[in-house]
Amino acid sequence: MLGLITCLALLLLLCIGTLRKSAVAFAAVLCLYGLKQWGQSSSSLFATNRTLINFAIAILVAIGMIREWRSNVDVRSMSTAWLLGLILYAYAFITLAWSPDIDVALNRWSLEIPYVLMIAVVAPLLLKRTEDFRIASDWTLLVGGVVCLLALVFGKWGNRGLLVNGDFLRSETNPLAIASLGGTISVIAMVSVMAPMSRFKRILCFIAALVGIAVILRSGSRGQLVAAILAVLIGMPMAAKKRSIGAWLTMVILVAVVAQIGWWIWDQMGVNSARWSGERSSEDAEGRLTMATALISAATSDPVKFIVGTSNSSAFHYLGFYPHVAALEVLAEEGIIGISLYVAIVVLAIRSAIKLDAHARLHNDFTVRYVVAILTALFVFEWFLTFKQGSLLSSVYAIAYAGILGRLAKRADGMATSINSEVTLEDRGSSLPNLMR
Repeated sequence: MLGLITCLALLLLLCIGTLRKSAVAFAAVLCLYGLKQWGQSSSSLFATNRTLINFAIAILVAIGMIREWRSNVDVRSMSTAWLLGLILYAYAFITLAWSPDIDVALNRWSLEIPYVLMIAVVAPLLLKRTEDFRIASDWTLLVGGVVCLLALVFGKWGNRGLLVNGDFLRSETNPLAIASLGGTISVIAMVSVMAPMSRFKRILCFIAALVGIAVILRSGSRGQLVAAILAVLIGMPMAAKKRSIGAWLTMVILVAVVAQIGWWIWDQMGVNSARWSGERSSEDAEGRLTMATALISAATSDPVKFIVGTSNSSAFHYLGFYPHVAALEVLAEEGIIGISLYVAIVVLAIRSAIKLDAHARLHNDFTVRYVVAILTALFVFEWFLTFKQGSLLSSVYAIAYAGILGRLAKRADGMATSINSEVTLEDRGSSLPNLMR
């Protein structure tokens, strides 16, 4: 009953928020997998109807889009990175024309295409301004933090994932999904600490960060922990008001405190240290690279395949599984064409982040700076994860963040151009009387 009540309450809360601000629907998208897993593990209704929360979140996104269209949303304002992401997925679908196992490929697409369309294509349209993303990140911290806390305190865990409610085989949900939500929460919370806020809110951010870390440790997700640390180390300096020695010292102290408490959480949970050993991690990484290399060998055996790719999801034909390294998978399955698009998206995202950070510091706009820092950190988090899990079809959050970064940078450029034009006109107007004398 607790699972049913909490899931419905959180969905209702997200619905009310979306009706007021369409950006809240993006927060719902970020919490999708975590909310879905909590529902499946704690409620028989969501365990037997596993797509209910998917449809609920899709409805929220539709409501948000309707609100955006009513305010004259302009698709042309979307970034080049978003457009390239759309082209990359379209090209990946086209490659199915020469798939070595079309049935398996179509099955993969039938499972993943709803998430691709909702998360990578439609959801970025909900965010036009940095203020929109601030709202989305705040709501993600709230709803996602509650989901993670519920999973920790009341969840029934198996070896790594949450146990599916009523399943006598004791099957588990995917531990990487709930861990990714934990990582997202901890990244947002740690970067947000750098923003001016009350002591109470700062304490809540610390608690949220620790809850996120605890979920990662409980699920045994090494990649999410490393990715979160890297993202925080990039995001916190970006969000700092001044990049002084004092600011760096503050960040070091904050990270050290969280790390120390995280170590205590590790000890209290009785985490299986064997999985976290350097030897085990090296073996797993080597295994992924071996699979990726084998797939690339299949592509390079034919010059045409090397250019156009072996076809999306062909890894299941050549390896029986996907290689866990998205960039190398794209190189093999979408060829030179696909990897060129993929690299361009990443480069554009990095360039947009740098541009937005410089724009915020030039105008001394701290609110924009810390929002951009959170967005950049989340992109780094998701992008790093593509090197240890998933595939192109499941790298939707990284593609979405790249598109949003590009859109915000494009808007910043447009505002700068507008201001420069106004200044030029004023200068001309002030010199006009002199010319007429």
